[in-house]
Amino acid sequence: MTTKPMNYQEFERNLIANVSTVGDGILSSKEAGSANIAIKHTTNKKYYYMFRSIDVHGLLSNPSKVYEIELYEDSGVGYPLIREYRFAEQDPKTSSKSARKLIQIVPRITQALLNEPASNIQNADGTSTVVGKTNISLGVEDESLFATTAGYGIKTGKKFKIRLISKSTGKKVDINVDFNTNRVRSEIE
Repeated sequence: MTTKPMNYQEFERNLIANVSTVGDGILSSKEAGSANIAIKHTTNKKYYYMFRSIDVHGLLSNPSKVYEIELYEDSGVGYPLIREYRFAEQDPKTSSKSARKLIQIVPRITQALLNEPASNIQNADGTSTVVGKTNISLGVEDESLFATTAGYGIKTGKKFKIRLISKSTGKKVDINVDFNTNRVRSEIE
């Protein structure tokens, strides 16, 4: 490959050749311990290689390490630069999705449900009520999007940055999302 691979799956459709260790039967039919192939490279350009072997039953081996190979040339003097290439670590929280014209950003339903045990809204008679309660918690998952501080007013929760990148121009727009709750008193309180 001529572009940096992100994972082994990118090599799937980039097979250069199958090289056999068995002779062609004309000059020799003996098996060799190794095989080689000549590949033309453009100088001062990086190439990425991964190798696999196939046994006599047609089963593939695990992939080799990925190698970054460059035929470096400077003022007529050339030499190869061969080094192991490691895939870039991907941030598990960073993901991308394609979008057309509309984007809707809402929490999961399990993040927005009333958490009755944490809110302590059970009365002695077994009924539930939020009247007179000041510490209402939202979200039934282990990690809540919304803050759980007591008191009236705005509660600040988790903050996220969402980056939109145009596929045609490459321009970027950042959207900062803050999950807040705002307590609104009703007439019956």
